[in-house]
Amino acid sequence: MSTHFEALVDSDAFIGLFFEQDVHFARAGAAFRHFAKVGNVLVTTNLVITETAAMLSRRISYPLACRFIEYIQAGNFPIIYVDKQLQDSTHTIFLAHQREKTSPVDCSNVAVARYYSIPSILGFDGFYKDYGLSLAG
Repeated sequence: MSTHFEALVDSDAFIGLFFEQDVHFARAGAAFRHFAKVGNVLVTTNLVITETAAMLSRRISYPLACRFIEYIQAGNFPIIYVDKQLQDSTHTIFLAHQREKTSPVDCSNVAVARYYSIPSILGFDGFYKDYGLSLAG
């Protein structure tokens, strides 16, 4: 697996890509098309995949969640698996953030982006700007 990635894909970008009624549908589609056109490599994590499937299944439909999982299984994205070292970094970020509604998965994305020197997040959550990451969405 390459270790040079242009952006890490967050759950809200995947949801925007898969759910036509999502507020980010047009932006997500345009962002994914842009990255494909210029040949930049996107990556995601096992935690983002799990969170996305859970959100799609709970909020929209189980069949859409299955379609997402099949899309991932088809090899469309490299996947970084969060190990103990990255999980420990995630916990450190989460505990230091000290705000309500902080997402552990978002904190994990920050830890992964730092470790792999990924400069941006393909997503729409301003949380990442607090950690010096640009939003690619």
